[in-house]
Amino acid sequence: MTATASTPVVSYGLSVDLRSPTAPSDQLPLVADRLREVLITGGSFDAIYRHILAVPGKRVRAGLVLACARLLPSASSVPVRDAVDLACAMEMFHEASLVHDDICDGSLLRRDTSSVPAGFGVRTAARAGFHLAGNALQMIARVLADKPAVFARLGEAPGVTYNDRLSDLSFGQLVETLPPAGDAAALRRHYELVAGAKTGTLFRLACSYGGTAGGVDDDR
Repeated sequence: MTATASTPVVSYGLSVDLRSPTAPSDQLPLVADRLREVLITGGSFDAIYRHILAVPGKRVRAGLVLACARLLPSASSVPVRDAVDLACAMEMFHEASLVHDDICDGSLLRRDTSSVPAGFGVRTAARAGFHLAGNALQMIARVLADKPAVFARLGEAPGVTYNDRLSDLSFGQLVETLPPAGDAAALRRHYELVAGAKTGTLFRLACSYGGTAGGVDDDR
């Protein structure tokens, strides 16, 4: 998707002034708009999604997708709209994990406002978290189906994280609830395991999908 500096581009049903070339930081507003379009649909979770989107995080995972998709501008294999969709998927996975994290921890606050479980109830929050994750999977599946050649070797590269490792998020949450042994070395191992599974999984996913979308080969 390309445009001159003065051309408004209609994307996702929204009129966006998309300038070319577009830096990843300039694309983050597109992520916010796309998330609102995908999630606020008149469905039963609209109130929860408005609550989540009203106080967004830093969109670090979305930024990683967009940055990795432009590591080799001359080799970029998908248009901006697909990179934005992959970025949205990572943000939805992240928000889903936070909702379930707040359920497990009994947290009343998230980003200086009420957590989803505190504001809407634990059962509704759990369902919303699964719905968010489902939306993310659908969005990734759509991009992969539209660009089969780009993602033909998805998952073949050893040590590169794709959706087959998404369960590591749940593993990290489970390990976090188990008390580690008391010595300092065990505490450190416990912390590194939880951080690598909970935080690291989505960071790796964001870079893997973004890099693949940008035409980065396995050796790079």
